Amino acid sequence: MPVLPTHGPRRTGPIGGGRTLSGDVMDSLHTGEQAMWDLRRLVSWLRESEGAPAIGALGHSLGGYAVALLASLEEGLDCAIVGNPAADPAGLYWANAPAIATHALRAEGIRKDTLEELLRPVSPLAMTPLIPPDRRAIFAGVVDRVVPPAEAVSLWRHWRKPRIGWYQGAHGRFLRAPEARRILEETLRAAGML
Repeated sequence: MPVLPTHGPRRTGPIGGGRTLSGDVMDSLHTGEQAMWDLRRLVSWLRESEGAPAIGALGHSLGGYAVALLASLEEGLDCAIVGNPAADPAGLYWANAPAIATHALRAEGIRKDTLEELLRPVSPLAMTPLIPPDRRAIFAGVVDRVVPPAEAVSLWRHWRKPRIGWYQGAHGRFLRAPEARRILEETLRAAGML
């Protein structure tokens, strides 16, 4: 279970992941790029050193973002399952940042569309997934206030409407949601991993 850049023991401040959606384009770019380097090295190690017969990826929240991005960069993954995915980093920042932060960016000539363009190299919504639709899936909470359900819908549309499961709950509720477990089991079964 990899730890994303700026999270857990890799954090750079008092809050894990704090710099990921800070509005600093370089921090967001570097976080996305480092996460992909880390995950792709892990996949390579599983294949080459461990002889893994199948490899799937599961991520939640920013982990869902990372898995969605990985699904468009790493060939040969058997499945990708994302929960409450933070699929649009620029949109999430713009929607959740304090007004003073977006005002400061506007003063520098940076608008939401500018931020989207700058973060395009690490946006799952700007890339084509390499995994067949029946082996990619999404689950999300209908009342998630951390990552709004619109994020899951955007990725679902972009991924050409793979299986999706909605559960009655918020961001962390997925652990007990039968809908999330059903999506996980169906996708693993479709990938021949269950």
